[in-house]
Amino acid sequence: MNSKQYDLLDAITMVSFIVGLLNYGENVDQTTINDTVQSAVQDIHGHLAKQDEKITKILQLLEGKK
Repeated sequence: MNSKQYDLLDAITMVSFIVGLLNYGENVDQTTINDTVQSAVQDIHGHLAKQDEKITKILQLLEGKK
């Protein structure tokens, strides 16, 4: 390889590095969003489980009055 080929490889490496740095913030944001969505799903699941328990208790009470 001659020096022009190394210069081209160096330029490609630098551009790749800069693009990686620019995308780093977006990747971190995607991770944060994923964590937030996962937390919301867990909260909803917990809420629905509590509602299911309440409905079951209500049904048991109604069945006892028949």
